[in-house]
Amino acid sequence: MTRGPRWLIVTVALVATLGGCAPAGGDGDVVDDWGALPSAAPIVPPSGVCYASSLTNANRIDAAASDRLPCDQQHAVETYHVGQFPPNVAAVPTVGHPDYVAAFAECEAKAAQFLGAEWYNGRLYLDITVPQARQWDGGGRWFRCELIETKFMYTDVVVKRNSSLAGALSGAAPVALRCGNVIGKKPDNGWDDLEPVDCAQAHDAEYAGSFKAPGTEEPTDKQRESIYDGCWDTVARYLGGSRDKIQVGYLVWSTAEEEWDKGDHWVRCYAWGDDKKIVGTVKGIGNAAPRSG
Repeated sequence: MTRGPRWLIVTVALVATLGGCAPAGGDGDVVDDWGALPSAAPIVPPSGVCYASSLTNANRIDAAASDRLPCDQQHAVETYHVGQFPPNVAAVPTVGHPDYVAAFAECEAKAAQFLGAEWYNGRLYLDITVPQARQWDGGGRWFRCELIETKFMYTDVVVKRNSSLAGALSGAAPVALRCGNVIGKKPDNGWDDLEPVDCAQAHDAEYAGSFKAPGTEEPTDKQRESIYDGCWDTVARYLGGSRDKIQVGYLVWSTAEEEWDKGDHWVRCYAWGDDKKIVGTVKGIGNAAPRSG
């Protein structure tokens, strides 16, 4: 960082120009009478601050290059925790490195405390900001944990906020994943997104829960098919029925390669109404057919 050295240079210059008097007990030689200057400590960014961005996709925002501002002003990103890499980490960890993934896990744990529930149960994007090379060389070993609210339930279209996300998944939980309608359904059963909707209204899908994909290596396409089968169990537990008798399908949202490498290994599962719209929640209905509209 340049801020510390610039202030040090100014300080040294002022002392030198004022140096007509030697320190008490000195020999009059100012060269050897001044004590050693303390080394500049690396600057650690604060938590509890927010950042503005004009970008609309959460995974494209570089919070390190964004303007810091109070969280009661319009912002895109919120820093809710600042952690420290272990002292034996030799270089800035990159996405996919075990130290990066470990930092992501710490951010997940801190997010649960901050939000009131696990972050992946909400319309949220979790990201990490690490030091730039010059900051690392200056002793910075911090990483910032960032949260961004998203508009939809799948893609990361940013919501600009004027308040903190603290407690956003507790109580009324305004950003929680609940019910949604499919946007851009494809003939091959693919889809583009889920738009949030009140569960009392007719909808296509309802969030049933998440589970973590096993292993540390990104699954192959074939492995993903097997992993996705776990959504049957997740949906059945949510309905309170038997996996082989529940009268709904499931919709799955799994992370792409970049997010997997960061440490997001969560598979999100939705109860799916197939070709019928569901009215009301399906939570706890057991093996009964959901109300349709």
